[in-house]
Amino acid sequence: MPDDIDFARAGEIRDRILAEAPDIQGLRIELGGFIFAEFEEPSSEILGLAFAIVILILAFGSVLAMGLPVGVALFGIGIGTAIITLLSNVLTIPDVATFLGIMIGLGVGIDYALLIVTRYREQLHGGHSVRESIMIAINTAGRSVLFAGTTVVISLLGMLVMEVSFVQGLAVGAASVVAVTVVASLTLLPALLGFAGQRIELTRWRGVIAAGLAAMALVGMGLKVTPLAIGLPLAVIVLIAGFFVGPLKREVPRRAPKPLRETVAYRWSRIIQHRPWTATIAGAVALLLLAVPVLSLRLGFSDESNYAEDTTTKQAYDLLVAGFGPGFNGPFLLVAELPEGADLNELGAIGEAVAADPGVAFVSPLRPNDPDDPTAVMWNVVAKSGPQEEATTDLVNRLRDDVLPPAEQAARVNVAVTGAVAVSVDFSNYLASRLPYFFAAVLAVSFLLLMVVFRSLLVPLKVVIMNLLSISAAYGVVVALFQWGWLSDITGVQPAPSSRGRR
Repeated sequence: MPDDIDFARAGEIRDRILAEAPDIQGLRIELGGFIFAEFEEPSSEILGLAFAIVILILAFGSVLAMGLPVGVALFGIGIGTAIITLLSNVLTIPDVATFLGIMIGLGVGIDYALLIVTRYREQLHGGHSVRESIMIAINTAGRSVLFAGTTVVISLLGMLVMEVSFVQGLAVGAASVVAVTVVASLTLLPALLGFAGQRIELTRWRGVIAAGLAAMALVGMGLKVTPLAIGLPLAVIVLIAGFFVGPLKREVPRRAPKPLRETVAYRWSRIIQHRPWTATIAGAVALLLLAVPVLSLRLGFSDESNYAEDTTTKQAYDLLVAGFGPGFNGPFLLVAELPEGADLNELGAIGEAVAADPGVAFVSPLRPNDPDDPTAVMWNVVAKSGPQEEATTDLVNRLRDDVLPPAEQAARVNVAVTGAVAVSVDFSNYLASRLPYFFAAVLAVSFLLLMVVFRSLLVPLKVVIMNLLSISAAYGVVVALFQWGWLSDITGVQPAPSSRGRR
């Protein structure tokens, strides 16, 4: 492979090679390898924004009340993304940090702004003036936003204890976006509420129709349905025509707010308060059941086998499995440095010992770096199991701990087991060893922060327990979906090749 390959043009090169391949009966050509694998930017945040627009309009009955949280969230994401770009000059920040920041920023940005807008409208309904409503909303909901945002930033920065450069870059990037959205919710949003005033309760048909068309266009962008993109120019046309066309200028009838005691939230809260222990036990049992798969959690990295079935990358992977066996996609390297005057014939015991292992399919003859005066040798090893299977991880550990030590002692050399699979195993073990420090740091700082805010020990203790239960349940669902392959036909997730594989 040339050193100056243009990775940005890898997809173009792949398509050209496939297009120029000879058309020979019975010949099938597929291109594998991560270089030619096509990475598609996630579109879930676009779909999430579209559904947020629709849900907020239905919940609020006001386009302006919907637009303020969405606008503040997008503003925070824009500034936060710019900060990530600047930080990339001094920190190791992977490309995925931008997408992670957008997804997290969109969620927390809408959530925080929504909390403040809801409290503001409640105060207006209670007879307060615009100024008073803003003050009360920021003094109550704004405090919650500040505390919640601080907790999220602390949780993200907790990844710094992992002591991995690209993970630290992810943490700093995502935390920057969240911090900006919190500041925007506490500064920009109150100013916008002041400009909106009582008009936040006013909605005209032009606004509702335009918002619906914009949501339709976003769905089209997310699902790559090009005809739906017409919704965006139609939304602009409706907004302009709405100032001249009578029906579009009319106000949308508003629903009278329900009395507090008739709302679903109030009734649900009374049910929980009436039987607190029943709700506590039922909720804890449900979370514990969801958390059961965590006991089978295995860390690792995805590879070409996890791509969609219709990609040439996945098909090339499958062809190699069918032709050479599952382990061919993840060979090992055994490397040893030779002492001065070493006899290559004495190293035969190493290859024989490795070949005798039941998990090994093939061991190449040893290859010296210099046939005349060798100072190092290497072997290629192919496992019988795939790179992501648990059996392969067990083989790596068995070679290092059981198989190689006696042979090394006899040959008087130290053999290192390396290769992409072995590196993945080592890195996964390292991350697993750092996870307890991460959880301990985040929970400890959150506990202290809660204790200062609420001046209580019981409240932060309950929060820590709830966090542990909810996090365990979330990871349990992740294991079931991504590792066990549950609901893969519905979600489209490609799990590891084996049901016991790791991802």
